[in-house]
Amino acid sequence: MTRCLALIALLLLAACSRAVPDAKRADPDPVTVAALSDPLMTDPDLASQSNASAALGGGGPAQGEIPRERNDADLINAIRTEAEKAVGATLRAAEPGSEGEPLPEALTPPAFAALLPGGAACAKGAGYGFIWTAAFPEAFPIYPRGHAQIAAGNDTQGCRLRAVRFTSPVPGEDIAAFYLAKAKALGLSLDYRKAGESLVLQGVKGKAVVLVRISPSADGIAAVELATSGL
Repeated sequence: MTRCLALIALLLLAACSRAVPDAKRADPDPVTVAALSDPLMTDPDLASQSNASAALGGGGPAQGEIPRERNDADLINAIRTEAEKAVGATLRAAEPGSEGEPLPEALTPPAFAALLPGGAACAKGAGYGFIWTAAFPEAFPIYPRGHAQIAAGNDTQGCRLRAVRFTSPVPGEDIAAFYLAKAKALGLSLDYRKAGESLVLQGVKGKAVVLVRISPSADGIAAVELATSGL
């Protein structure tokens, strides 16, 4: 009987010890728990979260989430100051020439670059990558603090092609004034026109060609497409 009572006591003690949590085990990190509990993006019900319609879409480059852009007055004034410093002069908005035909919409950077005179061949071999944003010619760069969304370029077979789509909180007329000043400094012959809702600037001098399209948006952020070749 004594042995039976001892065995029963041991069994009860073991059961109780399993019911008590291990005091040395740390509580799980709530951030880790949330991450592990989050449904996978392969879930078809989460298609709306996949950024499939984001600004980085088109043409095959990697995609990523783009933070919302600021457009407060202090930031805009600071960017304008940087732009004037880059051209070495006070910038004034210029009136575009006569109304022109709108350019095709929803173009990838290589497709936009193909609109350059003689740019189609080099555009075919263009590769994607944000490395091309740093390779734009100093004489005709991305607008100060331009928020690059997608970029492409080609340096093979004698090509010097650069193409990018970026956004800026600065009004389109101010961005156009910057590029007009840059184009004049290069001695390019200029065509600056209104095309639909967009401003289009094209400059040519020998093999050096540039093309800029500046389009407004409902939230006050300008969308800019820029392509250069031969610079």
